[in-house]
Amino acid sequence: MEENLLNVQKNQLISVAVKYHLNGNLDKAEKYYQKLLDQESFDPLVLSNYGVICKQKGKISEAISLYKKSISLFPHSSEAYSNLGCLLMELNKTSEAEYYLKKSIGLNPNLANAQYNLGCALKDLNKLEEAELATRKAIELDPKLAKAHANLGNILKNKGDLSKSKISLELALKYDKDLPRTYFILSLLESKKDDNNEWQEYLFTRKILEKKRRNELVDIYFARSNVRHKQKNYRESAQYLKLANDLKYTGNKNQLESFIQKTENIKIKNNPISHGIQINKKKSNIFIVGMPRSGSTLVESILGMNQNVFNLGENNIFENLFLKWQEENLTPQDFTELFSNKMENIVNNKKIITNKWLYNYQYTEAIIKLVPNAKIIHCQRNALDNILSIYRANFAMGNCYASSLVETSKMYLNEDEIMARFKKKYESKIFNLNYDSLVTNPEKEIKLVISWLGWRWNDIYLKPHLNKRPITTASSVQVRFPINSRSIKGWKNYKQMLKPAIEVLKTNQKFKDIEIK
Repeated sequence: MEENLLNVQKNQLISVAVKYHLNGNLDKAEKYYQKLLDQESFDPLVLSNYGVICKQKGKISEAISLYKKSISLFPHSSEAYSNLGCLLMELNKTSEAEYYLKKSIGLNPNLANAQYNLGCALKDLNKLEEAELATRKAIELDPKLAKAHANLGNILKNKGDLSKSKISLELALKYDKDLPRTYFILSLLESKKDDNNEWQEYLFTRKILEKKRRNELVDIYFARSNVRHKQKNYRESAQYLKLANDLKYTGNKNQLESFIQKTENIKIKNNPISHGIQINKKKSNIFIVGMPRSGSTLVESILGMNQNVFNLGENNIFENLFLKWQEENLTPQDFTELFSNKMENIVNNKKIITNKWLYNYQYTEAIIKLVPNAKIIHCQRNALDNILSIYRANFAMGNCYASSLVETSKMYLNEDEIMARFKKKYESKIFNLNYDSLVTNPEKEIKLVISWLGWRWNDIYLKPHLNKRPITTASSVQVRFPINSRSIKGWKNYKQMLKPAIEVLKTNQKFKDIEIK
């Protein structure tokens, strides 16, 4: 009798807590959830809902503890696994998120939101085939789940299926107009005159700006800029571009200076490294370095047409191993063994590996001395075209300087000076690939780099757009088209906006005569 009474009281408290929660009174709901826990009235709904409130209030560690307690006490309840997976996604702990979301789905495969979130996690981990399956399952379970259609569109874009990507993205907006990131992704895709572009009409309304977070406004303004750019309305494009980047900018002078100084520190620490260290000759490592938006994805796709090549993408393996090597005070031989084993574990069925972590330019000397069989391809581009392209990119993460024309220009000059120094010192180890020359005269330039690598020529290198590999960089759309020179001298359409960049460039002797013409 007493036990029944306690259960009634517990259920009444849960009912009151959930009622407050549903009505948005989080403080009252939290009070009742805590009261239940104080009475040791543990219930999966209580623990999960209380975790949701903690997450909403920014109490992240408390939320994680509640979800994990729920999993510990109720291991067959799928919701706690799903909630924890979603929270870990937001914390960029994607591999952990994948684990918990798969556990949730294993317990209940019919949770559309869990399937959607798993699709997002797998996409971020570049497991695009699995991501597509999970996302399509979410849509099967809930055909009107707009965010799942949006994620599918993004996955298909990265896989190179641009026409189907467009269909999925437009379908997402049909079910929910309030998806700012979807407008941005759509704005990257090619539009034809007879396309139904109703989404563009809503994109330019005042209503779309209402009740938006900062990052959502950033996506909207970048999307508007892209649309106006394609319409050749460069004046309005520049206005929206400035709005977007001013909102997005989070960098500071010290951050930029610290990044620039880092190269000098690496150079000093590299002096004791000796040459002539032997490593696994079965693997050939090609490092593609330079500034973002300098043609590196195109170069990677060209080289990837070789069946013996594995494109590692933007993977920070070298720096991570280098820092470990320094921290543990290991020998050069130790490093080469670490690096060789790491490459062997990642890919064992290809002879050549390309690494497109662009900021490896800072480690050029270390790469040359520690990886004797390495070759470095340095991608360069017209300074103003490069700076403009970075300013227009809306990078998903990193590159904190990219929303400042002044800071991007300083980065460009620093990278240019560093690579000029290294190319002078290690001329035979570094191939200078000029993007402007590459897209203007592709056959000549591609033959030069293929010859430098010591590869046999094949006309397939002229058709990198046929490369079916997944691409997740800012160039994922452009690289799906045949090589073209459409972006050459595009900076001239934004001359006035680029004045701050020009002033910075002119402080360098190499660019002192640069003028807006």
